[in-house]
Amino acid sequence: MHFNPEKIAQIFSNQPRNTLIENQQKELSPSVKWQRIRLQMPKGEDTINLAFNLLFFKPEHLQIYPAHAAKINVHDSELKHAIAHAYWQTVWASGHLRGNFGDVEPVAFLPLQRRLKSREENELFITEDAGESVYLIGSEISMLYALQNAVDAGRVFYTNDGFQVEGDIELQKWLQERAFVDAFIGNNKINNGRGCISKIVPVAGSHRISKTVATLANQNHTIGYHAAIAFTNAGFFLNFPEEYTSMFAAMNDPVGLIIEDGEIYQLPLFERGTILVDEENHALIRKVSMRDIAIRLPWQENWLVFKRDFYINQADRCEDSVVLFTPKYLADQAEESQRTPTGDIVNLVISFGHCVALKPGGGCKIPESGFVLSLPGRANEKHILQAIKRNGNRLSFRVLHENFGLAKIKTALSAGPVLVEEDQIITKDFFENPATCEDFLPGVTNARMKSKGVAPTRFPFDTNTTKAPRTFLALDGDSIVLGVIDGRFTDHSIGASLTDVAQLCLALGFAPALNLDGGGSSVLHLTDLQKAGPALKPEIKPGIVNIPSDSGHNDRLMPVSVMVSQ
Repeated sequence: MHFNPEKIAQIFSNQPRNTLIENQQKELSPSVKWQRIRLQMPKGEDTINLAFNLLFFKPEHLQIYPAHAAKINVHDSELKHAIAHAYWQTVWASGHLRGNFGDVEPVAFLPLQRRLKSREENELFITEDAGESVYLIGSEISMLYALQNAVDAGRVFYTNDGFQVEGDIELQKWLQERAFVDAFIGNNKINNGRGCISKIVPVAGSHRISKTVATLANQNHTIGYHAAIAFTNAGFFLNFPEEYTSMFAAMNDPVGLIIEDGEIYQLPLFERGTILVDEENHALIRKVSMRDIAIRLPWQENWLVFKRDFYINQADRCEDSVVLFTPKYLADQAEESQRTPTGDIVNLVISFGHCVALKPGGGCKIPESGFVLSLPGRANEKHILQAIKRNGNRLSFRVLHENFGLAKIKTALSAGPVLVEEDQIITKDFFENPATCEDFLPGVTNARMKSKGVAPTRFPFDTNTTKAPRTFLALDGDSIVLGVIDGRFTDHSIGASLTDVAQLCLALGFAPALNLDGGGSSVLHLTDLQKAGPALKPEIKPGIVNIPSDSGHNDRLMPVSVMVSQ
């Protein structure tokens, strides 16, 4: 791609002078091109460095790698180590290796397979919440509930022989088959004794791109995918512990629309920027939300459509209409207040397409990676329970592709914000304006109020201040552009604000443009190690063509990735 380095220098240093350090261009396949650009620019008495990678390809080569829907191998010690490290890194909100902090509390990790098309269940278990009966649906949820109670009672232990649950052999066996303990440092090391587990952390399927690339290369196949050319990071997920406090949510749960090969892997819980590719290989970048999803309950034949059949987050309509409550509902209030309205209603708690709980009278906590359907008429409780026993607990969903003027959607990924739309870039007050903020809401902790917000709660909520690594997708005519901008290393690349990325896209002729997850997540890994060439630093894994900003320049554990295929 030809470009004007003076325009880029003007964006990042307010003047056109620059030195082009690198402009490497390679053809990765007949239809995928790669370009790496490094610039050095004067700014006053200082020098600014900028480095970014670009991939160019047609929409049919965009795929999503939904690791969250896969089963975690609890015997994979490298993956277990990565999960434990990712957890403690977010607990401490730092990039330090957990070994540098000494002892930690004994934590057990429980991998969960998060897929909308997993098996249906109809087993019912009764418990209580706020003095009201609650029906848990499915054996996994009931066991998770029993496990949490056992942990709270101090009855779960880990020894050299594995887990022990006092007074519950069935739960002990279930835990032994599925979970693992972070037993690598400090007091977590088991020396001819046993440690009391203080916390259970459910975790969605996850992977490190570098490990997946190495595995695919060793196996010489692509697990049902077309041959992969490149991987990068994708959308947002539940990362910090305060983002997954619900029993029905898990660490690394993705929170935006994910569609691969026509199958929905997660729903658009928030109204956010999304790239859509249809079966005719037309690509669009638009805001998508649950308004664009039709829902069918297991016991019904008709589809529920927004406004005609249901409303979103409208508490005043609960007793006469179906209302869908997303994690955005009351998320700006104190966490204990974030419950659905009560009344002559029945609440269904939905997690990854399955009804996992039913609560007559409402007043449900909303799972951070799911939603609650409020149905009018508490008297319908027994009818609904019987229908679930008869038909199972899995709901059906379809994207209303006609809302976007597209054919059936085959690939989709939500992230946000939209950076460029109709040649207009993201505004300075984007996050302060409810009309434009795409359901981004930070968590707040101060003397006046403590609210959880919605993921990503610690995203830098500014458009033109924070310089960080960034990943974006954009359209260039009938092609897609994937960009990864390095940051946090002034001698290599200063990083970019959201406004910088938007202006860069306009300068390069890309529009519209969509921001993806960034920071330590930003990585670009080519599968052809020869074409990738030597890494920019000796400690970076072969094939990674940028400099990831996490400790040791390692690629981050993540539940979903973007994959570019041949």
